[in-house]
Amino acid sequence: MNQDCIREEIKTTLNLGNVTARSCIFCLPDCFQKNMAIHRYKNVILPVVLCRCQTWSLTLREEQGIRLFRNRMLNEILGLKWRNVKSHIELYDLYSLLNIIEEIKSRSLR
Repeated sequence: MNQDCIREEIKTTLNLGNVTARSCIFCLPDCFQKNMAIHRYKNVILPVVLCRCQTWSLTLREEQGIRLFRNRMLNEILGLKWRNVKSHIELYDLYSLLNIIEEIKSRSLR
């Protein structure tokens, strides 16, 4: 698979992840927002995004786009503003979130 096809597939997959997020996370009542949204992110959105990642060979450009998607999702789920985010790494540890880039690379090695 050439890099342009991979880039288009990643773009399509991330758009599908956004659509999935809009339909299942952001319609939650405020009292359930954070815990349920994190749960749905882990169990619904990530599997959608990672479904075909075994065929991807990522360049730094694609990795940056995937990180941006992940950070935007986390910011929206937790209601964070960009200026208020100390470190996304701290948030991944706090909520036991996997590193999406490492997961993609490990799946492509299998």
